[in-house]
Amino acid sequence: MNRREFLTGFAALSGLMALGKLNLASAATGEEQYWVFVSANGGWDTAAVCDPKGDIAYSSSLGNINPYSQAEIRQAGALRFAPLLDNNFAGTDPMAAFFNNQYNHLQVFNGLDYQTNSHQVGIRASMSGHQSPLYPVTAAVIASLNASQYLMPFYLGSGYGNTANLVNASRLNDLGRVQDFTNPERYLTSSVMDLVNSEHQAAMAALGSNASEAEQLVQSQFAAAHLNGPDLKRLLDKLPASPSTGDKLKAEIAAASFAAGLSNTAAISIGIFDTHSDHDSRQTVALVEYFEAVNHLIAQLEQQGIADRTTLVLTSDFGRTPYYNSDKGKDHWNVGSTMIWSRQWQGNRVIGATDNQLKALKVDPETLELSPDGVVLTQGHIHAAIRQRMGISMSSHINFQYPLGVDLLQLFT
Repeated sequence: MNRREFLTGFAALSGLMALGKLNLASAATGEEQYWVFVSANGGWDTAAVCDPKGDIAYSSSLGNINPYSQAEIRQAGALRFAPLLDNNFAGTDPMAAFFNNQYNHLQVFNGLDYQTNSHQVGIRASMSGHQSPLYPVTAAVIASLNASQYLMPFYLGSGYGNTANLVNASRLNDLGRVQDFTNPERYLTSSVMDLVNSEHQAAMAALGSNASEAEQLVQSQFAAAHLNGPDLKRLLDKLPASPSTGDKLKAEIAAASFAAGLSNTAAISIGIFDTHSDHDSRQTVALVEYFEAVNHLIAQLEQQGIADRTTLVLTSDFGRTPYYNSDKGKDHWNVGSTMIWSRQWQGNRVIGATDNQLKALKVDPETLELSPDGVVLTQGHIHAAIRQRMGISMSSHINFQYPLGVDLLQLFT
């Protein structure tokens, strides 16, 4: 081994140590709660997903909201959803499969006011509940609650993932590199590793018993990390024998990292939904890609035996206009939708709505029924309810440092 190989290997191993905390869980125990935030990148057309309108005219000059008729709107339980926009699409319909198979576990929140038409601001609001770039995404907030149990508490497969230094966001999509990392002798021979571990143990012993309790804890964690190393092999063992590629691979890594006890939150950004031209065809392609990945993620969670303890937050930057522009596209619209998939609380529910011009309607803060005297739902309400669901009280440090500025609504039952 030459000097360059040694330094490269040492840097690689050091980078792994920085993936997360040092006190590792061995595997999912049956008590953990897992969260995956799946973002439709660029702003999906919610009238083409869970808030369908059909051939209602937006105005006499701008035409209909959707190219399909109201009679074509589909129903699964209490949930209404759109047919795919492009009638020439000849493949299977994963969006229809998603709603038909999962409606009992779905809560749909329509008429969310994102209060912006900016991609950057909208994605921050959808992932953190607030527009500020200083706020951590909610996946990082959840991951920080028990971060010491996990090697990489927050798996960021793709997309926006500001952590505000609460935890490290782990981007780990190259399985070849993971395989390399599980074999430290690729960089350091066993004799060198033994020497390094021996020196670490000697250094820890030399510190003696005069250290404080906190210092002793850090020392023991540091020693354990060097003696045992980050056990990424558990991740490889939990992955399918023939892993997928692209977004489906990220879904597999998320489910496997949960089952292996390495992570408890994940975020994935899917598709290209910013359809300012050729809207119907391009949204169809993006929706097929999105729901294929979501269906695959649910299947992976079921295969790993953790679907009953996982919540999916399906969201996007914002919505799209209820009318077409001159390029047959749809532009940014501040009103959109978010869906929550979970087997832990009541599904088959639709909360909030829009009118026939895709403008947000108010809901009663107590009953959540439509009310002209109520409040307009925002992403802040969604994320405040998620925080409460995870046991973060309104008087907690997180809510003090990163307040969402909304009243807490009981959105999940």
